[in-house]
Amino acid sequence: RPAQVSAAPAPARFVKLEPFTVNVQGDLCGQRLLYVGLTLQVGDEKTEQYLLDNIPPLRSRLLMLLSSQNAETAATLDGKRALARQVTAMFEEPLTPSQPELAVQDVLFTEFIVQ
Repeated sequence: RPAQVSAAPAPARFVKLEPFTVNVQGDLCGQRLLYVGLTLQVGDEKTEQYLLDNIPPLRSRLLMLLSSQNAETAATLDGKRALARQVTAMFEEPLTPSQPELAVQDVLFTEFIVQ
């Protein structure tokens, strides 16, 4: 009886983005700063390569999303979870006309400071 060989799971793929610093609105102090480092976990090489090839439109869209956040909300755990969902949903609108279907699996915050 031959031993069953299961395929090893594919290694995780990550697209690391340079940190963002944006002005956000605060309830108590007016303008505040949000400093965010994030990495996208992707499901395939096609998604990884597409995102790496399109860093300028990706960063632009992320900057707009991040700058629309409220400082007090973003500082909470629920606020960070909501922001991660918003980043994932952002990929439903194509970055470019030739965008393939993307497999963005998770948004991982590597740095997060509200000041």
